[in-house]
This record gives sequence, C-alpha cells and structure tokens, in this order.
Amino acid sequence: MIEEVNNLSKITRFLLFCSGVSVKMILKCPQYELNKYSSIGLTIVFTTLLSSLSAFFAFSLIFDSLIIVIGASLIWAGMIFNLDRYIVSTLRSVNSKKGEFLKAIPRLIIAVLIALVISKPIEIKLFKNEINTYLEKERITLVDDVKIKYSYKIDDLTNRKDLLIKKLEDKIVIRDAYYSDFKCECDGTCGTGRKGRGSECESRQEKYETYAAEVQTQKVQTDSLLNALSNEQINTEALMNAELLTMSQEFKSGFFDRIKALNQIDKLASLLILSIFIMIEIAPILTKLLSSKGPYESLLEESELIYEMNLQKAKDNFDYERIKNSKLKEASLEMELESKTSEIKQTLKKEAYARYERMQKEVNAKSTH
Repeated sequence: MIEEVNNLSKITRFLLFCSGVSVKMILKCPQYELNKYSSIGLTIVFTTLLSSLSAFFAFSLIFDSLIIVIGASLIWAGMIFNLDRYIVSTLRSVNSKKGEFLKAIPRLIIAVLIALVISKPIEIKLFKNEINTYLEKERITLVDDVKIKYSYKIDDLTNRKDLLIKKLEDKIVIRDAYYSDFKCECDGTCGTGRKGRGSECESRQEKYETYAAEVQTQKVQTDSLLNALSNEQINTEALMNAELLTMSQEFKSGFFDRIKALNQIDKLASLLILSIFIMIEIAPILTKLLSSKGPYESLLEESELIYEMNLQKAKDNFDYERIKNSKLKEASLEMELESKTSEIKQTLKKEAYARYERMQKEVNAKSTH
C-alpha cells in the first residue's frame, strides 16, 4: 500500500487531498474513481485561487499595506478551501436521489453564498472604469447640490446689490439732469434765455443742490449696504468652498460604495458573472449528486460499518464485563455474608457452651457443700 501511494504523483496526491478522500482507501478503487476525485480536487483548487484573487481585490480597497492585503487574502483563501473541502467530503450518496438532494440543499446554499462573496470583488475589478465614471458623476452631483444650495443666497445678495446700485445710478442721472438744467438756465441757453443769476437760475440751483445732497446721503448709505452685502457674499462663498473642500476630502469610495455602484451600472452582466461563479462553486457538489454510488463510497460505507460493528462489540464486551463484575460482586457479598453468619453462629455456640460450663460448675459446687 505504501508503494502504491508513493507511485502517485505529487500533484495527484495533492488533488486527492483537496477532494477530502482517503488516499489509502481510494487506491483500492478503479482508475476512473481516482480520476473523478482528482477532478473534484482540481475544481476546489480553482475555487480557492479565485477566492484568493477576489480577496486581494477586496482587501486592496480597504488596506494600504501590501503585506496586510496578501496575508488577509491567504487567510481568506484558506478558509474557503477548508469549507469547500468539508462540503464535498461530507456529501455522501444514498439509495434515494430525493433524499440525497435534500441532504445536499444546505451545502448548495453555502456554496451559493461563497460564490456570491467571491464574485463581487472580481466584478468590481472588471467594471473598474464604469464604476469610477459612475462615482465621479455622483461626486459632481454632490458638488452641484452644494453649489445650488448656496447659489440661491449668493444670487439674492447679488440681486440686492444690483438693485441698490441701479437706484443710486437712477438718482445720479436725475441729479445730473438737474445740474444740466441749472447750468443751462444760468448760461441763458435754455429756459428763460436770460444769462446771469436770476431767480429762475437760483431756484434751479437750489433744486439741484438739495437733490445732490440727498444723492450724496443715499450714496453713503448705499456704499455701507453694498459693503455689508459684499462681506456677507464673501462669507457665503467661503462657507461653500469650505464645504466643497471637506466633501472632496471625505468623498472616498469604499468597498461597499463600489458594490452599490456596480448594482446601478449593469445588473445583467453582474448576474451573469455571479452565475458563472455559482456554477464553479457548486460543480463538485453537482458532480457527486449526478454520479451514482461509486466504489470509494462503498468502501467508505464498509469501513464505517466495520467501525460501528467493532464499536458495538466493544460496547457489548463492556456491558458483559460490567454484568460479570456485578454478579461477581454480588456473589462475593453473599459469601462474605455467609461467612459472617457462620462466625456469628460459632460465637453464639461458644458463648452458650461457656455459660453451660459455668452453670455446671456452680451446680457441682452447691452439691459438694
């Protein structure tokens, strides 16, 4: 047997180990059984490699250290390998296909969940450009939302400034018109046509100067209001820029953000890739379900029956020894009881004989006197 094991190539022994079979036991089976379980082991190896690749993509989005990413990926791959190996090795063929399928349902569910976990990081890597484009659009949308939120206030401040400036400019136009009218009257080029400072000239001059003073007062007030509105506008723009800067710094797409983006981009392609991984993951289980009961499982069942028979014999021997010891103990107690009873009887006889001897001596002594 050792020679037969040594005759196997290292790759075949490794694949048989991956499939979870006993190498010594499967060597008693035909070659096709050896090939079947080697194929199952190879499928588990492929699943493990895909899981390590998937974990590498996923952890690279979470950690910056390459050593941590590689270490975590290897640990994850080891967990998936051990779980797949356990699922396949514990699935046994039974006489009823329906019963066999029912027993396989929990294992199929676990396999589907494993495929779902493995496929997502690889999907994210495959759709990297599309996901980045989608996330960039999301970022631009958030930036636009922030700008819109502040633009209403900024536009309102700008409109108020423009309105104040327009009112002041309108008054300046009227003031300039009053000044032209005043100069024209005093120069004699309009109005009464008399040059010099007459009553009409002085009246128009007074009207101009009164309105000019009013315009000057309004200009001071307008400048003050414009200055306050400009400061408020500067503060609002500063708040907007600060919020945009904070948002740009905090806007880092994580693993789950990319999964969410992936679901929004192309659900059909994602479903197709997931289906491929599900088929890869459940392939070993389907192989065993679709295959009839093979020689290896018959040998495995035989070894289990032999073990159960030996176990039952050991239990029976234990029960027999226990009963035997119990009976021996009872017999020993009975013999000890009889011995004690005999000793008590002998002691009572001796005591009775001693009393009889003592009474006899007393009687003889009285008769002598």
